[in-house]
Amino acid sequence: MTKGLILNPKFIPNIVYGFTTKYLLPSSDTYRYVPKLNDPEHNDHFKNRLFLANILNSDLEHINFLQQVHSNIAVELTRPQQLIQADAHVTGKEEFYLAIQTADCMPILLYSSKLKKIAAIHAGWKGAKTNIITNTLQYFTEDKEGTIAIIGPHIYQQSYEVGEEFMKNFLEDDKTYVKYFAKLSAQYHFDLTSFVKDSLLKNNITNIIDLSEDTFSNLHWFSHRRFTKGIDSYYGSIISFIKLCS
Repeated sequence: MTKGLILNPKFIPNIVYGFTTKYLLPSSDTYRYVPKLNDPEHNDHFKNRLFLANILNSDLEHINFLQQVHSNIAVELTRPQQLIQADAHVTGKEEFYLAIQTADCMPILLYSSKLKKIAAIHAGWKGAKTNIITNTLQYFTEDKEGTIAIIGPHIYQQSYEVGEEFMKNFLEDDKTYVKYFAKLSAQYHFDLTSFVKDSLLKNNITNIIDLSEDTFSNLHWFSHRRFTKGIDSYYGSIISFIKLCS
């Protein structure tokens, strides 16, 4: 355990899971997408991932990262396959971690003790809207009622200002989505938290653990929005990870 690593915030037998904070980094650079893990042009990224791997008593080959593209693609893996274009990955193997990178989008970790299966989901508004959650849960159909969903740090409604066009984009899909928008201080705010929780409930996932951490207002976490507003001087990513263990 380090200041920069929130490990197993609620103990769940037979898995290890956690979230990195801004304080884990040995430098001010990020963990973000690395085209080649040994590329000298991305050496700081490489060192930061290696630093995390060492803390987890693992290595880079056994922490599986995706090339996240804000899609609704979920893949099941039987071995590590680095940088597949997808936004969720699933496994029933104990040999490696599943990792997701976020900086306001929502990380969701899933675990079924019956199926001995885990998943890590990157749920931004695009992925959530186009059913990344439903597509991932197709791998848990035999135990949806027993599957635990852990919602990690993400941007909450009070911090998530959006334009009217953003809201219209949702309402074109379903008029009832208006309930996920509120006008605060002359700006619309989107409730990603409730949108995702309702998606989980529609899929019969009722055991939901929400860390209730807003990435924008809590300076312990990286926030893309805080960076673009000039509040933070550098931009990084939270890594959310999960692993099966005996």
